[in-house]
Amino acid sequence: MSVQVKQEVDVEVVQRALSDALGPAYKVNVTSDSTLKVSRSTLMIATVRMRRPGGMTTFRVSGFGFLLGKLINSLTIAPKVRRALSQAFPEAS
Repeated sequence: MSVQVKQEVDVEVVQRALSDALGPAYKVNVTSDSTLKVSRSTLMIATVRMRRPGGMTTFRVSGFGFLLGKLINSLTIAPKVRRALSQAFPEAS
């Protein structure tokens, strides 16, 4: 599932916004100029991939892990990260 913002957003801005929205229990790390990892523990991780086509930013959020771990993270932490992105960027759709 994806979240779209009608402006180009830098990865550092997204990192700060997610850190503020999710609180101190979550760690938000930049892994590249278009990817972040959000974790609550060593097993609870989501990946945020960013694309910036034509003045917009699209975030794809997915659970991280293998098989069962990925499924669990897709149902737990990934939706929370998507909600945090939508709250951090009110113009998101």
